[in-house]
Amino acid sequence: MSDTLESAESASTGVKLQCPICKSERFLEFNGRENARCASCQAMERTRLLWLILDKHGLFRPGIRVMHIAPELPLIKRYSELLGDRYYACDSDPTRYSSKFTTLRPLDLTCDLVKIPSCSFDLIVHNHVLEHVRCDIESVLQEFERILAPGGQHYFSVPVRGEETHEFLSDDLPLAERIKEFGRRSLAEMLDRVWGTSEKHHIEPLELFSAEELKTASIPTEAWSGISGHTIFQHTRSTLRRPSMEFGRSQLPASEKNDNPDRSPRGAASAAFAGTGPKLILHIGMPKTGTTSLQHWLSINRDAALRAGLDYWSIAENHSEAIFTAFASAKRLAKATMWFQRGERSRQEDSDAFRKSFDEFLSGLGDRVGCVSAEALWTFGIDDVRNLAARLQERQVQALILCWIRPPAEFLKTATQQLCRSTLAIGDFDIRFHRKVHIEYRRLTAWAEQFGAERVVVEQYDADMVAQLQKVLGSLGIHVAARQDSESAALNASISLVAAKALLALNAITNGENPDRARRLRSILLKLKGPKFYLPDSVLRRMKPAFGKEAEYLADVLSMDKDWLLAEPVGIDDALFFQWDYGEVVELLSAVNEVLSKTDVKTGQTDKKSKKDGSSGGDGGN
Repeated sequence: MSDTLESAESASTGVKLQCPICKSERFLEFNGRENARCASCQAMERTRLLWLILDKHGLFRPGIRVMHIAPELPLIKRYSELLGDRYYACDSDPTRYSSKFTTLRPLDLTCDLVKIPSCSFDLIVHNHVLEHVRCDIESVLQEFERILAPGGQHYFSVPVRGEETHEFLSDDLPLAERIKEFGRRSLAEMLDRVWGTSEKHHIEPLELFSAEELKTASIPTEAWSGISGHTIFQHTRSTLRRPSMEFGRSQLPASEKNDNPDRSPRGAASAAFAGTGPKLILHIGMPKTGTTSLQHWLSINRDAALRAGLDYWSIAENHSEAIFTAFASAKRLAKATMWFQRGERSRQEDSDAFRKSFDEFLSGLGDRVGCVSAEALWTFGIDDVRNLAARLQERQVQALILCWIRPPAEFLKTATQQLCRSTLAIGDFDIRFHRKVHIEYRRLTAWAEQFGAERVVVEQYDADMVAQLQKVLGSLGIHVAARQDSESAALNASISLVAAKALLALNAITNGENPDRARRLRSILLKLKGPKFYLPDSVLRRMKPAFGKEAEYLADVLSMDKDWLLAEPVGIDDALFFQWDYGEVVELLSAVNEVLSKTDVKTGQTDKKSKKDGSSGGDGGN
């Protein structure tokens, strides 16, 4: 009978049937459906479709951890052989299964999922299981989401009829008849609540396979598109998570929120220059707020700025070395820890020379507004700020202290990326991490005390920092006709997560040895592509108290928006941050291989040139 049915199907479609699992060409009828069951491996239509999809998505691979509920025999065989004890086959009644390949474990979805540790599986699979579960299905799906590892995938199918879900679970019904029938709309709404709305929740087979491939596997046409009982629903858990922060927006008392529209930073800028005397903008950072981009823009547009009434100190594009050497305390200078000191202490004659240049710059301002931009100013302690303030007061300079800041958690992220480029190693991510990356907004107090709080203007960081600067300058009546080719460009761009992991490993082994080689390696690793960089969840959790304290200070002293300061940061699962996966290793080795290939080409060209010139070595016959 099965041969007749198979031959008829083949003759009517012109396609030779073949099971994608066992490659058998014989199929059996089941419940009135022709060619529904493979005669060899017994796989039904939905099992064959699931197999095709898992294979297409590369999920028959070693090393992953798989939970398979009510497992189908063909999948049991493949996964048990491939994964061994990393394959977790289970059912509410394991005695129904007899398999020589694996031992089935008992699992009651109504009460046992809560006993499984979080992030335990990379793949969860079940076909026509949820309709038999006598509890809230949404809570079951939420538990599946909890035990699924970040980046892990969940595949399932259920019977679907109509638009609304109906339950037939009465104890009066025989066990086999107790069932849920899921409605298309009800199911979609539930999956949106559990999985979110950023992805399509069901697979369209025609987007993955040709019609001929589906016919060959004897997949019924009603399963090719749309939603039905054959449909495979799929979800990939995000690798990113938002840790629950102690200082959420909903917890903020209304009195603590910054709702004072009169405190406009740009209004404060114009008020700071209401008096007489030379006018000077001191841009002090903070670090990782587009300072490099601003300095570059100011430098290449210096002539246009002069015509508009703004004089950017011409001693350098970045004024950090000059302003630090001129006004930092002797103790700070002696430490020689700034990046521009290169391990050498600044000499007194250097301080005198930079201070003289600064005085000449101030003397030449006339009616123009001067501008100094230096990230090093953010590092100034009370003694350093006092030295600079005394000099400006002596010359009767009206100073405006301007800085942009990131929220504490965001600054921690960007500062960590920057340190990955130099000294930060994987071992630094311990309980003393806060000592490696400092978050200290309270340094602004010294500026407020020495210059007056009304002259310290703090703005929220924005991606387009040049536009933000132009707004501040505009409030002072300064409108710079910038060059067309000087659009705001992101310098010191963010590095990828893969690059960060590679740099952390490199920094752990270099120990300052062979700095030239380490520099060359870093230049390779910085270019690695991959997912965006995020801090691990454990670091964000440990830093919560520090974030809260800094936000309290900024809100109380500078009237900044506490909601903005405490916006929940996005974190990444620790395992994804500290461990490597296969794709990341491939990306790393590909980058190294590309560099080696270029080196080989150059070496080959050099060898050919040497041979042509007759200078391939030896003593030349002398």
